[in-house]
Amino acid sequence: GETPLHLAAAVGHEEVVRNLLAGGADVNQQSQNGYSALHMAAQLNNANMIKFLCQAGADVQIRTTELTTPLHWAAYHSNADAFMALLACGADLHARDEDGDSSLDLVKKGDDVTMKKRLQQYVAEEKLRRGASSTTRSPDEL
Repeated sequence: GETPLHLAAAVGHEEVVRNLLAGGADVNQQSQNGYSALHMAAQLNNANMIKFLCQAGADVQIRTTELTTPLHWAAYHSNADAFMALLACGADLHARDEDGDSSLDLVKKGDDVTMKKRLQQYVAEEKLRRGASSTTRSPDEL
């Protein structure tokens, strides 16, 4: 089952999360199915909690028993704020779950135009950071 840390992260109680971590709670503790506090925050689109958990040492690549990362959850639930926060924490856009789908695949398959636009913006910004061409591609072209 879920731990108090999972529940506090899911509802965005940063002070409770801070106290639990200070008291020795494991930021990467997983439920029976492999869900972490970061998965819970991603599912509920809580970008601030994601940033806080990442700063506290949460493993952004942590996987469930189905090999899904928190980024998969954000993509699956069309949670653009959580998705972008996880990318900012270093999440791997190309990590694959047990079905072979990456978070990028889930965004491309989805109907959420906002997610696709935000992803396109992220890709363009990454290219600029790396000094690559400023020509951007849509998520469908990635």
